[in-house]
Amino acid sequence: MDELDAFKPPEWLVPGLIPKNGTVQIIGKQKSFKTFLALDLALGIASGTRTFGQTPEKQPVVYAVGENADSVALN
Repeated sequence: MDELDAFKPPEWLVPGLIPKNGTVQIIGKQKSFKTFLALDLALGIASGTRTFGQTPEKQPVVYAVGENADSVALN
């Protein structure tokens, strides 16, 4: 129990959605706007602009395509 008591609450980039330290995975049905939501969050964090009702501190972001990577076109 002492070890559990030592855990600190997480710091958030986007409160309740994106922790400052950790990994986030978005799961849902096909065509449920997962990519749109992920990019909205990523761009908001990368630019420090309002996203999901919050204005996060500007931070570096890595967006990793994990499914249907062959259908993502990068110009």
